[in-house]
Amino acid sequence: WELNIQGYQTFRRDRQVCKGGGVALIIKDDIRVALRDDIGSMENEVESIWVEIRNSKKKKTLIGVVYRPPNNSITLGRAVNEEITNACEKGTAVIMGDFNLHIDWSNQLGQGSLEEEFVECIRDSFLEQYVMEPTREQAILDLVLCNVTGLINDRD
Repeated sequence: WELNIQGYQTFRRDRQVCKGGGVALIIKDDIRVALRDDIGSMENEVESIWVEIRNSKKKKTLIGVVYRPPNNSITLGRAVNEEITNACEKGTAVIMGDFNLHIDWSNQLGQGSLEEEFVECIRDSFLEQYVMEPTREQAILDLVLCNVTGLINDRD
């Protein structure tokens, strides 16, 4: 598929295994942006895209979009966690996407080992999770994560 919106750049990673799916990120043309292939890998199964943006003071922020299919394997879950850890080790990071994990975010408790490993990754990476209302039925599956307090503002 093609998506051309005047005044914006589109970054995308299509699903490699089967038809459909993938992730995309759309950024205004006036924002300095560079694709970061060193965080994710086209060879792994993780559906993600990573870019670096710079503000006028040349401060860098990594932006990641991730899709984790429901009922995924522990191997895929660990690969996602590894990408998140890798991104956070490089500096300021904002990560968003559909993670399809059932976690009680008010207590940071997962329903299974996959969720518990993800919560541990979030804690170890000093990430804060900003979505506090259910995004699908009664679950918060779509997340916005950031490792710098105050960078994400609540917008109604």
